[in-house]
Amino acid sequence: MDEEVEIVVIGLPIQMNGELGMAAEAAQREAALLATVLDVPVILFDERMTTVAADRALKEANISASRRRRYVDRVAAAVMLQSWLDRGCPQ
Repeated sequence: MDEEVEIVVIGLPIQMNGELGMAAEAAQREAALLATVLDVPVILFDERMTTVAADRALKEANISASRRRRYVDRVAAAVMLQSWLDRGCPQ
């Protein structure tokens, strides 16, 4: 099955106080670079608390701590994308 990419969503790791730290600035640079080479919109989306939500979900699924560490980033990405979709896919 072939799927065409319509948009690229990049997590923006905003600090809990709302400020942009070094990681957020790096994500902004990466998004800007991608936007120059892709023919689809590249957007940034607040990823605060996604790792916490992912870890909580994995704990509730009785996943061991060592396995949680291996999968938490993947689950956090899914949490972020679902949050983006739930908000109506703003661009």
